[in-house]
Amino acid sequence: RDAIVKVQAIARALTGMKEAPDDARGAMNAYPFAVSYPGRGNFNAAPAGSMQAIHHIFTDIHMAAEGDLQQAVKHVQSFVGAFANNLLNDPTLGGTISTMVTGTDGPPLSYTFGPSNYNGAPTIVLRFDLTVKIQTAIT
Repeated sequence: RDAIVKVQAIARALTGMKEAPDDARGAMNAYPFAVSYPGRGNFNAAPAGSMQAIHHIFTDIHMAAEGDLQQAVKHVQSFVGAFANNLLNDPTLGGTISTMVTGTDGPPLSYTFGPSNYNGAPTIVLRFDLTVKIQTAIT
């Protein structure tokens, strides 16, 4: 949860982002908006009584699909490099995780782009998939 809140703070700071609440809401009122959530993960027993959790955090940046689609696509594309840069610039997400798992240690920070919907409203979405590691003691 703390990592998701930090990712949302990074999204909220993007130039032009209208909403990026800590918790997803059923109705979002302004585009573009960002929503982050756990995508998938796994847990492993690690040496010396510790547990290693690998989580994928998905972040969806939505733009309205109605209206000026060309402008909407352009606007969403402007977030690709900026969001990636800001995430990778904070590899522990403010101390909420042990580290990001990217590059030679794991999958790259990846994204997809295409049509979607949010709570029944048609959107176009830029979806990031960030892999993180959290190492804790087994209690």
